[in-house]
Amino acid sequence: MRFTFKYRKANDKSGNKILRPEIEVKLANGSKSQKAVALLDSGADTCFIPRVLAERLGLGLDGKPTITKGVGGKIGVFESTINIEISGGHEKAILENVPVTIPKEDGETAWILLGRAVFFEYFEINFRQAADQIVLKKAEASPY
Repeated sequence: MRFTFKYRKANDKSGNKILRPEIEVKLANGSKSQKAVALLDSGADTCFIPRVLAERLGLGLDGKPTITKGVGGKIGVFESTINIEISGGHEKAILENVPVTIPKEDGETAWILLGRAVFFEYFEINFRQAADQIVLKKAEASPY
């Protein structure tokens, strides 16, 4: 199983055109799902989704939040799980019960990040910067 994606065009904070390693995914919780664009982030421990998306997917945001640290500092977060579907051509991969981190406060982040827990364990990921490509190949040693 192998997927190849082109880097996606975006604007940086100054409005300059840049390319990012982002892919289209389908996030699901039971019968609720949402297609979205997610950034592959080798520096993220887990996957991360905005609170508004977590609410749309019906993820439970009850209980006491924990604190996490990242590039933006410390924030309160909830933890849950989702299913992530990747597709391309005739291939499809569904990663089930992927740990996901959700900010306590709405607006803390708008990013969807695919981090190392489960996602980077399931795939061998080749960032082909010179070719503006990301290649995902199911890892032979994947525990999933």
